[in-house]
Amino acid sequence: MTSSSTFSRVAKRASAVAAAALLATGVAAPAAQAQDLGTLLQGRGTANNLSDQALAGTQR
Repeated sequence: MTSSSTFSRVAKRASAVAAAALLATGVAAPAAQAQDLGTLLQGRGTANNLSDQALAGTQR
């Protein structure tokens, strides 16, 4: 086998691995973003509740 055909095989393999990694990232990223958004919204709800409690305390 010549070095150019070996290089070609390795390059094709690396390209396939890179494509698979991008695909896996593309599938995993939206799920992680959705989880982050849920955490963010939950934290915002907690902050709003604490703010409401503080306001209620000052209005008494």
